Order: sequence, then C-alpha cells, then structure tokens
Amino acid sequence: MNVLKNIHEEDNTEGYFTVTSVNWKGHKKRLTLQPGRKFLLVPLSACVSQGDQIRLVDGEAWVVCRNGEAQFLQPYLAREMLAVGGFQLEVL
Repeated sequence: MNVLKNIHEEDNTEGYFTVTSVNWKGHKKRLTLQPGRKFLLVPLSACVSQGDQIRLVDGEAWVVCRNGEAQFLQPYLAREMLAVGGFQLEVL
C-alpha cells in the first residue's frame, strides 16, 4: 500500500516540508504540505500535526522532533488468520 500516492509520483518528492493543515477523512488524516502545496494521506494514529516539519525519503516519512526524527510512515501491518470451528477470518 503506497500511502504517498497523493504526492505526484513523477515529482520524486523528497526533502523537508511543513504541515500547513490537517483534515480528518474517516480513519485517515490528510496533511497539506508546503512548499509546493502537496497532500499526504496518513493513518489517523500518525503523531503529526499542523506546524510540524516532516522529511520524506523513498516512500517513508519522519516527523522532526526536538531530539531527532520519529518515523510515521510506512505503517506496520500484520495479518492474522483466526479460526473458530469451521469459520475463518483474516484480520489486518
């Protein structure tokens, strides 16, 4: 799953950006980035908000903190198959 799909892939967008606004869309947040007025969809749990500086490199993203950088993309995903009797359910 490429979460950076909203940033034009042909831009090869890498570098530092400032989050100018955050809008909630269901279980995701839509970040508006400057310079260049780019958009980024991230999980709702991503600890990034308006005014934060982020760094994008190779489809991954970090928020710049006082004591370094904290990665918030790509999110960790794990799949598990639950079986109860004859019923099976895949959980993400």
